[in-house]
Amino acid sequence: MKKVILFMFLAIAAGAFPAFAASDSTSLTVKAQVSPVFSVNMTEPDTFNIIGENSKLIASKQIGSPVIVSNYGSWKISVDSSYKSSSTIGRLKLDDVETYIPYSFALMDGDNAVVSTFGTSSAAQSITTRDGKAFGLYFYFDSDDATLWPQGIYRDTVILAISTD
Repeated sequence: MKKVILFMFLAIAAGAFPAFAASDSTSLTVKAQVSPVFSVNMTEPDTFNIIGENSKLIASKQIGSPVIVSNYGSWKISVDSSYKSSSTIGRLKLDDVETYIPYSFALMDGDNAVVSTFGTSSAAQSITTRDGKAFGLYFYFDSDDATLWPQGIYRDTVILAISTD
């Protein structure tokens, strides 16, 4: 009987202290930061002719392709003009003279106008690729206008602004 009690004691003791079984754990919090990326670039357009072969204003002209690069989840773009006469009419000014050729504009994303009113922000846009998102900036002229415009260089400063929400 002593042998049975000793055997039971050893069995219980062995179960209470498993041989070579030990464990421990820890956790590690990893933090990584992605810096903001937010830029707009556009090559300045060359001087272009706005009078067609028929001595009338051309109907339209793509004047540039702005590229926006953004890793913000929501951002907007707006367009303004130094010589605008209203929220929808910009003007090209003849150098050194108060003569203006009116135009309307549209900032296009494919076939969709993103902005066509000066000083108004677009709908929210999303993160772009690393190469950015290209838009088309178009000027539209009244090709039925019968005015014989004075020769010279006409200018306007168009401001493209991007902002986050």
